[in-house]
Amino acid sequence: MRSQPSPESSDSEPATSLIRRLPWIRLGAEFLVIFVGVTLSLIADDWRQSRRDLESERRALEELLVDLGADAESLEAVKSTMARHDSAAMWLYQRIGRSGLALDSLNLHLGQIHGLGLFLAQRASYVALMSTGQLGLIEDEALRKAIVRYYEDLQPEVEGFYEVYFDAWYDWRRLLGPDYVWVYEEGVETFERGRSVGVLARGWVEISSDPVFGYLLRETGVLASVTSGRTAAALEQHACLVEAIQERLGRQGGGVQEGCDGT
Repeated sequence: MRSQPSPESSDSEPATSLIRRLPWIRLGAEFLVIFVGVTLSLIADDWRQSRRDLESERRALEELLVDLGADAESLEAVKSTMARHDSAAMWLYQRIGRSGLALDSLNLHLGQIHGLGLFLAQRASYVALMSTGQLGLIEDEALRKAIVRYYEDLQPEVEGFYEVYFDAWYDWRRLLGPDYVWVYEEGVETFERGRSVGVLARGWVEISSDPVFGYLLRETGVLASVTSGRTAAALEQHACLVEAIQERLGRQGGGVQEGCDGT
């Protein structure tokens, strides 16, 4: 008597036969093509995004360079002015109460300390990058930190010392104001063509004998010296930062050089 096949074996035989008949080579090739296509598409997307990020980084760094160029001019002007004020204040302070001084020398040094320009810090590009989160597009972490340190520490530090100096300088100038008069040369027909010079309305001995005058003059000179030093330090870091940005734009590597991190 022939044995009957079990239901399980009769069901599995067609399935096994079907699996054997599948075109595995063609299916594998199609899968490989799809896999490679998807992979290449992802790589292409990453490449395009990388190019966009590099271009955004370049624009950000170029905008920073424009502001840093203007900032350098302002910092150089402050450094020069502070050094001049320091020197003039010392010259005048050492001659407080002395008679027989040449008026030309007095007027020269009083004129050197009398004028003062404003410190105009440039921050527009940095503020825009921070507010939009685009500062993170700068891949070089050391460069990114150097940028933040310059704008968050060095630049405000110079501004702070400048403001303190300005207050002291203004107090001294206000005290001297009634005694230091600006006079135009003879024969001047218009203010545009005229050249004015400062002259003392009272004698130097009488003016400088006021203790408040000497105190404010000394304070002005000391603060000018300190502000000049702080500005010089900021300029050193400024130069390092500009060099690092230029190297990054040139893709030459290098990054922030040793000694340029301000630490």
